[in-house]
Amino acid sequence: MFPIPSERKLSVVEIAEYWSREITRPASPQELRDVISKAWWRGELIATNGASRLSVLRGYYSRSAHFVAFAVPNIEEPPQWEPVGEGVIEFVRPLRVPLPNADFDTWTDANCAPAFDAIAEQWYEAVISPSAPIFLDIVLTSSEFFEWIDTIGYERPTFWSYALEKSDQPNPTDSTVPRIRISKAEPKRVKSRAAWQAINSLWPDGPPENLKTANIHRKVNGWIEKISRAQYPFTEVSRDTVARLLHRK
Repeated sequence: MFPIPSERKLSVVEIAEYWSREITRPASPQELRDVISKAWWRGELIATNGASRLSVLRGYYSRSAHFVAFAVPNIEEPPQWEPVGEGVIEFVRPLRVPLPNADFDTWTDANCAPAFDAIAEQWYEAVISPSAPIFLDIVLTSSEFFEWIDTIGYERPTFWSYALEKSDQPNPTDSTVPRIRISKAEPKRVKSRAAWQAINSLWPDGPPENLKTANIHRKVNGWIEKISRAQYPFTEVSRDTVARLLHRK
């Protein structure tokens, strides 16, 4: 049965179920569905077999005003919390989504980028699914899935075959792969020093240039979280700190 043939497409539900059985750091299928969904909303994971982010957003706007607090310019914003009794309030709209305007025919991927980022940031299936319908029904090819896995820097799972063998792919440490170079001088500020050490530990040759700052930031904080609090009395650094080290805005 395993590995699943590369030509077979899998749904997010199937991928999360199989992936949860072998991931190094244990995670439930629901947690992995959240990871995949967030990546899709951020545009990191491209799926050609399904609706676009823009069409899903339009679907939310048309049918989910009772479950999503849409922030539209010059229109009163609906509350996320509503009173249900004396001294009692209920969380009725788990998502707050900023929109460019009220005419979704004028929406584009560019002017809806803040909306996509907001949904990705707030997306937790356990909170959203009991109240708001989930229109997200993605089916992925193995190539789409593993391209994202390689870009994000996750360890490749083995439940699914890849159309191209791993040996055919560029080695992440190969000198032919463009890398981000950071200063060789260790920063003096403690949080910058922690991020600098994390980057050098995670990517001795420098992170791949196609790895987004947000993803590097996430992995840096994952590294710092494992370090003794006696050395670093905090568990995370800001995205701006990481961006400065990478010479990115």
